[in-house]
Amino acid sequence: MFRRAALASLVLYSAAPVLAQPVPIEQPADVRPEPPVDAKALLKELEQAGKIYGDAKRALSRGRADEALKALKKSSGTLLSDRESLLKGDALLALGQRQAAEEAYKSAHDNAVIDAVRLRAARGLANVYAQLQNREEQLKSLEELLEVRNIQRRSQIMMERAELLSKMGRTKEALDAAQRVVSDYPTARVAESARALLERLGKKGGVEAGSGRLELARIQNLIRNGESSKAKAALDELEKKSPEMVASIGLTRADLAAKDRDRPGEIAALKAVLALDPDKETTRESLDRLGRTYMAIDQNEDAIATFDLLKEKFPHAKKTVEAQFLAAWLPYNSGQYLAAADRFLKLAAEYKKWKRRPEALWFAGWSAYLAREDALARRAFAQILEEHPQSDMALFAHYWTGRIRERGGQPDEARASYRNVLRIAPLSYQASWAEARLEKLGERVAMEAPKEERPATLEQTLTMLGARRPKGVDRGIALVRAKVEDEAVEELDAASDALAEVKDTRGRVMIAEMLAALGAHHQAFRMASRLTAGGADLVAGEPYAWRAWRMAFPKAFEDEVRHAADAHGIDPLLVLSIMRSESLFQPGAKSLVGARGLMQLMPTTAKRIGQIAEGGKPHASRFLEPESNIWLGAWYLKQLLDRYDGQIALAAGAYNAGPGAMDRWVENGRNMELDAFIEMVNYRETRQYIRRVLETYQIYRRLGASKAADLAWVVSDDVPKKDAVAF
Repeated sequence: MFRRAALASLVLYSAAPVLAQPVPIEQPADVRPEPPVDAKALLKELEQAGKIYGDAKRALSRGRADEALKALKKSSGTLLSDRESLLKGDALLALGQRQAAEEAYKSAHDNAVIDAVRLRAARGLANVYAQLQNREEQLKSLEELLEVRNIQRRSQIMMERAELLSKMGRTKEALDAAQRVVSDYPTARVAESARALLERLGKKGGVEAGSGRLELARIQNLIRNGESSKAKAALDELEKKSPEMVASIGLTRADLAAKDRDRPGEIAALKAVLALDPDKETTRESLDRLGRTYMAIDQNEDAIATFDLLKEKFPHAKKTVEAQFLAAWLPYNSGQYLAAADRFLKLAAEYKKWKRRPEALWFAGWSAYLAREDALARRAFAQILEEHPQSDMALFAHYWTGRIRERGGQPDEARASYRNVLRIAPLSYQASWAEARLEKLGERVAMEAPKEERPATLEQTLTMLGARRPKGVDRGIALVRAKVEDEAVEELDAASDALAEVKDTRGRVMIAEMLAALGAHHQAFRMASRLTAGGADLVAGEPYAWRAWRMAFPKAFEDEVRHAADAHGIDPLLVLSIMRSESLFQPGAKSLVGARGLMQLMPTTAKRIGQIAEGGKPHASRFLEPESNIWLGAWYLKQLLDRYDGQIALAAGAYNAGPGAMDRWVENGRNMELDAFIEMVNYRETRQYIRRVLETYQIYRRLGASKAADLAWVVSDDVPKKDAVAF
């Protein structure tokens, strides 16, 4: 289970071979120890630096800024100088010494070792300049923050910028900035402040468009809140007052119809917009939406015709290529496989630089395979392997080429294709099937994980990382000593990125294990996950590879998982596989549709389980807590396994899409070979989810020295069980 560990007990594994005969790996010269590190002395030095910083940090957190400044004066090193300057700026600002705080923040900003420090310094400068009434410099600092797409509190910074522009008299820019807040964060609390600013700016006059855009934003909010009648009346009134906005109003009418599930009304609104011959952007959006709306009501011919018209008018637009993919998908989804293959091949030929081109080629080959046009399928798969050998679709191309060869009575050639899958990615989803196919053809292939290696001390680890280790390693350890774990994680994360640039897998694994020892298990898991991709590193004898795989597939929440698995009679490794696929082990995970927790349960599902499962009521009442979320999710998974006769793929698909959707797919796929059935699942998300769960489950079993799970060859003819759970 994920638990916090003290750094004093941090242990890492020594550099032992990961395979019986590992391939020698030449390690980059710039990350090797030269000369050797005196790790014991270094640790004392880092501890001293960390103690000074930690004392100052804790003094400031208690509101004692003067004590923090006094503590910082004891520092004589440069290791944490940027963070110390940042802390100094915070302390000086708290004491009202704005000019001195400005200088401290500038020093932190200009000398920052990592971006996190630079951005905090920019935030500090924005606060100082706000107090100094230096609006130009404040604006520069805010805009620097907004250059980072995933900056925390982005909406508030955007609103702060809009208010500042208004104070500076830059009314049109302020109007645009406030409107952007409303459009990007329509339901957030900050949007109300933005609307209030828009209203104030509109009353000032001189920006006539402001009132119309403000009203349209208000109407869109009414639509989101389900106030359809008010929205319709407001649109009618706005169209009278602002006829120049008729195209935008028309698109909003389409939004209103979509919200009310009025597809004919949505189509009529979009056609009305197109009849206006609007600007290019509006025409592109309207055609794309119209085609997708036709799709939603199964008017496939109209959808394809609309998508083709979009291509005719805007052949190079991004929306066009996505629409052409849908135009190929529609005949595929209705069983017209040759027509689909033709369209997918044309799409791949016309848009050779499109990022999803390998997927288009895959569907071309897969459609041809389903039409039993094996020669055409093989050509499409060969094109993937020749032109996109590094794409995710390459493994599918190898595997299904093997299936074509096997179907065509070429067992030796089929074995060669399956072996290619195992050579490239021996722990992948496709490898599970390739291994099973080889075994069916009389060839036993298995990769066994070695036992975990002997632990090494932190001093030994520093010695192995060497004198040219990234600066973030030392900074991270010092911050650990300072008991500032969040900042330590930032530094170790940056150190891992530096090692990635020189391809030092060993060092990155060590840093991931340091993160785990800090209790930063999600960061360690995330870092290890970046080091694993299919298992080619294991075949190559990459040092420390198995350790990375074990961290990327941890036995998280081990006690809770074992308890739930025992209670419901289910394999705990399967519970872990669902959990990893659903939430990446984040207890606070929440999906866009409202699923919550480690096992991503909808509140209504949790409540229902609590009503019918023996012992489930107390768990349902606290279903956001890890123990209860796992218990409820494991119970539900067990019911789905019973419903689908123990077939993991079907149960996993039902867990993702619901048993209703899975029942429909089963009805059309009885006695179909399971590998093909999974590819026929027509929800892209669910198809990928099933693959991911099966891959994860097989990896967990291999790491635990268990026999690979029997995936079953065909979809059972005796499912779903009529007395099983149906929600």
